[in-house]
Amino acid sequence: MDKLNHYRDLIKRILTQYHQLAAQTPSSGLESLLAFDETRNQYLWFQTIPLSFKHSTQKPLLAAQDSLD
Repeated sequence: MDKLNHYRDLIKRILTQYHQLAAQTPSSGLESLLAFDETRNQYLWFQTIPLSFKHSTQKPLLAAQDSLD
């Protein structure tokens, strides 16, 4: 169980670092978001175009799902 918690923390730390790095770079109006669902072991980092743009889309940049339950 300790190994599983270690991997969960590692995934969250890596995604948070990518999110912070993306926030420091000019993104031409893109918004970077993190979503952690610890109950289902799903972790998402994605960028979205605000609804004020004509064509709004969302696409995951990196997703991880823990399958070691």
